[in-house]
Amino acid sequence: DRDIRVLAFRLASFVTLDFESRLALLRSLNDTDAKIRGLAIVAVGRQKMTQAIPELARCLRREGLQQARQLARALGDLPPQARDWGTAAAVTAAIVEGAHIVRVHAAGEMVQVARVADEILRGATRP
Repeated sequence: DRDIRVLAFRLASFVTLDFESRLALLRSLNDTDAKIRGLAIVAVGRQKMTQAIPELARCLRREGLQQARQLARALGDLPPQARDWGTAAAVTAAIVEGAHIVRVHAAGEMVQVARVADEILRGATRP
């Protein structure tokens, strides 16, 4: 029944699936019903995001630790609360190098830094 399949695909987007369920989901990408096909595409995308999020979190933690160590080496004995200017420089460098996500403690101030860095980059790519 189509209604049951629609409901199953909506639920599949939010739960971890076993091998057989993932296989059925992938087969549904070729379904003749456009709504089922569309829901299957969304479900597959959400499943991939769910699998990718833990790895992304690990990368962010690893990069954050490396950045903190670099700041500590560069700024010497300054306590972490006094490293905002160094963090601003590191955030700008990360954005210039292509970062889309940065992890910082002084989020309000660093949002301003990120916006300015983004605007400078946009300006640099305009003719």
